[in-house]
Amino acid sequence: MEKNELETTRIRGFTSWINMRLLPFEKGLGNVLTDLMKGTNMKLLLQSVTGTTTDKIQSFEKLTPEQLRTRCEWAVKHLKQQQVLPDDVQVDARLFAVRNAKSVFDFLWRLVEQDIWFLWERIDFLLQDDPKALLSVPLKWIPTGNTTDISKSTKNMPGLASYGSKSVTNDVTNQGGRSSRYLGKFDETEQMVTFSKRSLSKKYPKASVCIIEMIQLVLQKVPEGRRINFTKLTELSDLRVLCSLINYFVPNLIPTEILLNDRWSLNLALAIIDDVLCCKSNLSSEDLILADEMSICAFICYFFLVFFKYHQSEFAVRRAVGTF
Repeated sequence: MEKNELETTRIRGFTSWINMRLLPFEKGLGNVLTDLMKGTNMKLLLQSVTGTTTDKIQSFEKLTPEQLRTRCEWAVKHLKQQQVLPDDVQVDARLFAVRNAKSVFDFLWRLVEQDIWFLWERIDFLLQDDPKALLSVPLKWIPTGNTTDISKSTKNMPGLASYGSKSVTNDVTNQGGRSSRYLGKFDETEQMVTFSKRSLSKKYPKASVCIIEMIQLVLQKVPEGRRINFTKLTELSDLRVLCSLINYFVPNLIPTEILLNDRWSLNLALAIIDDVLCCKSNLSSEDLILADEMSICAFICYFFLVFFKYHQSEFAVRRAVGTF
């Protein structure tokens, strides 16, 4: 893969993910590499991933190179203070401030990994067939801003007994560099973690491994998906895989039997995703064929988080009108 191709596909993948993160603020970026350090985009991203604000970081407009570098240092420090990034993560603020592609992508990748692991822990709960059980815990991926130690708080959390007697508190703390203090910001969704029947290891698997496993789990929920042996990210260029994932969330939306397995059909499926989720990704069939790990994982992370939220919202509407 040439350098320009790699940069372009990562821009598209990370832009998809960051636009998901900025949805609550009604903001969206066209190009994460050029737009992240414009206006208040960085400030809003920090608020989205930490659940907190910092007075030090406001607008990035009309700042000198030195001021940009300083604010990038402050941003990394804030993420470490909020337990989002491990203390040993190093970010070259000088390169980041001048929008060096590798520096920006490496920084964003550490944030995307956290979202992938967050979802990987909770996907068994989100794949329930019982609408009432599914709606018992709303999916939220923005932290509350309150830090608690879940190794203590989960012992007193009401309702956990209904998810079985096995205690998994130790399995969901101190994983992948995230402390129990950070995980405690997601107390509202912790019941999703305890629901899991899988063995959640004390160390998170590689992010791409988690993405592959989650795709496999969703494929098993639809008839066409059960006929697919999905084992690696490059297989997302198979139209059947992408359409099966979409059809789980919106049944029978894309009839794969009448579409050719080609780039035009892949682009159509990607356009449908953006239209349904009301979020612009700019990903193309070319990106699925290139299958860069960072780009694909960032896109699928966006795809799953927003579609699972959409799934819950659909059931909530049906419950409100009394159709289930």
